[in-house]
Amino acid sequence: PDTLLVLDVKDKADLTSENAEWDIWIPGGTGNDALITALCASTSSSGAPFVYAGNAGGDVGRFDPAVSADLTSAYRARMRTKHEDYGEPAYEKQPGDIYMTLQPGGSYTPTFRIVYDYGARQSSAYTLNMPISTTQWGAFSWGSASWANATSTIQEKLYGEGSGQTIALEWDHSSSNEPYYIGSVAPEISILGDQSPGAGGD
Repeated sequence: PDTLLVLDVKDKADLTSENAEWDIWIPGGTGNDALITALCASTSSSGAPFVYAGNAGGDVGRFDPAVSADLTSAYRARMRTKHEDYGEPAYEKQPGDIYMTLQPGGSYTPTFRIVYDYGARQSSAYTLNMPISTTQWGAFSWGSASWANATSTIQEKLYGEGSGQTIALEWDHSSSNEPYYIGSVAPEISILGDQSPGAGGD
């Protein structure tokens, strides 16, 4: 086989046939290197969790978050949070300010979108600033400056747009050998309409 059908089970407690997210993976390469015949999750000898893949040539590879090399293939990486109705499925929600803690790892610009109503609509693409280095305050001495390395943490503030009954957040990136990390996301969400007790009758 050269195509993988992958089920995202990050929220197993609430997983149903309606909200299951399936993805199709088509590995790159040629010949035996491209034919993925086995895929499993396991732990290393030290107990760290990893995902392992085997190809038709008998090689076994391990997905390692500490290694950013993708052999110049520029795999597309897309992440999406679950579609959230915030306990009020009948009302429209509107995002306000969105704060993100990011850790850059290259000189590139991933994109970010707000997805509404289980993917029926989405916002325009936001460009995330990913400077390869930023000033590191609080770590300097007179006569010399100290600069942060490529994994310095920055905070990005975006302004939400649009509305929907459900909201999910999505990141997209396809540059080669350039990782980035999302440390935290804090969106401000407003629920539109009257949610007072008894509104709308019994």
